[in-house]
Order: sequence, then structure tokens, then C-alpha cells
Amino acid sequence: MMQKKELVEKIASDLGIPKGKARKAVDMVLMTLVDNGLKGEDFISSIAKLKTKTIPAKSLYDESTGQMQDLPERKQLLLRPTKKYLETIAS
Repeated sequence: MMQKKELVEKIASDLGIPKGKARKAVDMVLMTLVDNGLKGEDFISSIAKLKTKTIPAKSLYDESTGQMQDLPERKQLLLRPTKKYLETIAS
């Protein structure tokens, strides 16, 4: 699995730019995806779909205390590879 550091180095090398600028670009892309996801905006590329799913509030039984615990509504970001990407890496 490629780490962020490796991605930054690859981008810097391929584009011939300093690592600091490549790191800023990677950070901006990642933060934009997360920010848009939290706003409920989906992102679709040829590689993956980034969608936001709202998990409704619910109550769970806590076995350690013997009481019900309320979990608030929350958002979850889902990253799913596209069919085209899966077909490409399978061949």
C-alpha cells in the first residue's frame, strides 16, 4: 500500500517540483475530498466513488454497564472502486 510520503515523492519526481509543493497539493486534494464528503457531496472519478452515508441515531445495550447507550447520528465516508478500475487491475 502506498503511503502519503511515497505519493508526494512520486508526484514531485514526475512533475519536477519540490516535495513541499507536492505535499501541499496532496493535502489540498485530500482535504477537499473530505470537506465535500462531509457536506454530503459525492465525488466520482475513473478510479473510485467517494460517497457520504448518514448513519441514523440508535440505542445500543452496553453489556458492561447493563444500560442502554444512545449513539448520535453520524456521517461516514465510503470509498468504492469503480467497475472500470477493477476491470483494469484484474487484467
